[in-house]
Amino acid sequence: MNYIKGKSYLLFLALAVLLLSFGFYKGDEMLDINIHDTYFIISWKHLMILIALLLFFCNVIYALVKRKS
Repeated sequence: MNYIKGKSYLLFLALAVLLLSFGFYKGDEMLDINIHDTYFIISWKHLMILIALLLFFCNVIYALVKRKS
């Protein structure tokens, strides 16, 4: 357990992989967003891929900063 506490960026990496796999598992669902007169339809898969990539890049930046110090 201390190994996980010492390397918390591994949890972000695991969450990114989990969200990416969950996004591919539930592929054809949609999220509808109505903003003013524009109607956005975002695929669930694309939303999960976007969140997973964001978490992955945060993980990489955090790991690089932690390695330097």
